[in-house]
Amino acid sequence: MTSLIHGDHFEVLCAIASYDSVAKALQEKSLKPESSEIAYVTSIPVPVSDVAIAKQVMELIDALESLDDVKAVHGNHEIDEKLLG
Repeated sequence: MTSLIHGDHFEVLCAIASYDSVAKALQEKSLKPESSEIAYVTSIPVPVSDVAIAKQVMELIDALESLDDVKAVHGNHEIDEKLLG
């Protein structure tokens, strides 16, 4: 389990199998989360530094998200916001 502090709030990351026990432990300590969700987090990020490739990645994600059968799109890309501006 990992905790990340962001000023006045924190983020808790854990294995999916630990999700319920972590949520219960927080509740037992009277800590009410603003939000709680299960999300896939990459362990091996891939930096994208080429503008053309960054645009292709974003276009692919947009195309996948627009499909009715797709509930969520996950990726391990890291694109600097400056490339997309």
